[in-house]
Amino acid sequence: MLALGHTADDCAEALLRNILFNGRIASLPPVAASRKGGLRLIRPLVLVSETLTAEYARAHGLQAVTCVCSEKTSVRGEIRDFLARLGTRHPGVPESVLAALGNVNPYALFDPAPLARGAGLRHTDDAEAPVNGR
Repeated sequence: MLALGHTADDCAEALLRNILFNGRIASLPPVAASRKGGLRLIRPLVLVSETLTAEYARAHGLQAVTCVCSEKTSVRGEIRDFLARLGTRHPGVPESVLAALGNVNPYALFDPAPLARGAGLRHTDDAEAPVNGR
C-alpha cells in the first residue's frame, strides 16, 4: 500500500484537466490499484483542501512537500490558477467542482459510442482502476 498526498484541490484540478484535455470525466480516486498492479494506492487527503493541509503542517512544525508538476507554465498550473480566479470571483466554485465528483448523473451524460463514430473521437480509459467500486 502506498499513501499519496493528493488533496481536494488536486482532485478538482485533475477532473478539469481530464475534461478539457482528455475528453473524459475522471479524477484521482481515493483508493485505486496501481496501473501495473500489485500495489494499492490510497489518497487519505482527497477531502481536505491544500490550504488546510498546509496550515496543519505549519502548526505542527512539519515541512510540506510541494509537487514539482504544478509549475506556472504547466497545464496543471494553469488549471490551478483558473480555479483560484474563479473561486475569488465566485466563492464556492472550487468546492462545487469537487462535489461534482460524488454527484454524477449518468442519465444526463452522452453515450460515447455514437459521438466517437460521428466525430472521429476515440474512447479513452487509462485512469487508475478503482478498487471495489470506489
